[in-house]
Amino acid sequence: MRKPYLVALLLFASYHSSLFAYESSYDRIQWDKRGNDTFYCIDITDDKFQVNPWLQALFCGENLYSFSPKDYLNQMQRSNSLAAGTRFGWRVWSPSGYGGHGYEGIVTVQSCVGQPYLSSSALLQWGCRGNDSFYCIDILDTRDNFVKQRAMCGEGLHQFFPASLDLAAADYRWKVWSNSGYGGWAQFEGQFTVTKPVITPPTTEPTPTPDVPEVPVTTPTAKYSCRGKTWCDEMTSCEEALFYLRNCPNTRIDGDKDGIPCEEEFCGH
Repeated sequence: MRKPYLVALLLFASYHSSLFAYESSYDRIQWDKRGNDTFYCIDITDDKFQVNPWLQALFCGENLYSFSPKDYLNQMQRSNSLAAGTRFGWRVWSPSGYGGHGYEGIVTVQSCVGQPYLSSSALLQWGCRGNDSFYCIDILDTRDNFVKQRAMCGEGLHQFFPASLDLAAADYRWKVWSNSGYGGWAQFEGQFTVTKPVITPPTTEPTPTPDVPEVPVTTPTAKYSCRGKTWCDEMTSCEEALFYLRNCPNTRIDGDKDGIPCEEEFCGH
């Protein structure tokens, strides 16, 4: 009568041991249950397992069996402070013990193609979310109504220029979405304010401007719009280069500041 019971017990033990396979990588740290313990904490250490007081008991919880260093660094905007190749350690403790085989390891930081977090009317930037590479950004008002849904989408997209939308003066919100989620504190959403400058007449004689090739430019919204282009090799004609120089911020197409953009490529011929 005992054999079926023993077989069932062995099957349960085998099944349980495979629930939380040990893993120690930049994407995921995972450990198995220790005895009957259900409450766990994880410490982040150096590569010699010396605990940093600021990273002691970094995360604690009931039935906590995994942790993602990559997601944590991205959410806390710390990925740029740790160079690729940096090594650090981790140890898990519970009522029955601390560290040991299956409950500690060494992790190497991998490179991230994201950008440091920025949220201003000049530039919006965000980092990496998990292994996602395709991102879209939505612009909303302060009541979370869409002002411009999918304002821009792209592979490896990590920044957006609000000026490309010609927004009215107001407060706005922005949220980034990818395969793994939408928005998110401290990294993938924020606020910015658009203000329109007050233009006053000049008090001195205007500086003469050099002759600029006469190129007919149609209404901006009819043919061209600010789409974040900054360099001459992104332009398709002298007409487009003149539009960007006159209407769009952060361009790098008039190196000698003479009012004639892309002289070697288009407008100097």
